[in-house]
Amino acid sequence: MNPTITIPEQEVFDFIAAQPDDRNLNFRENYVTHEDDCGCLLIQFARSKGFKGELDCGWDAIHTEKETVAFSGEGEIRKLIWQIINMEHPSRPANYKELKAMLSK
Repeated sequence: MNPTITIPEQEVFDFIAAQPDDRNLNFRENYVTHEDDCGCLLIQFARSKGFKGELDCGWDAIHTEKETVAFSGEGEIRKLIWQIINMEHPSRPANYKELKAMLSK
């Protein structure tokens, strides 16, 4: 079993706030094998933290080839990802501007 690394979920929200509004998101890409894949929010966050190679994420963790990245906090990341997953594909945020607008509601 791979070791688990715990990251405060606030770091993900700080990451969102720091992203340019026009940076694309693809919530259907929650499993990537190439560095040039767009990826969902958690994939992009993992890449920003230096995780490379094959990445697979659910609504509350990121799995790499060597470890699992989990989030500590009140479960806000899980709620956010679950909300997005349950949206119809055309309604899901396609960039950070749309994601930030969703979070401000």
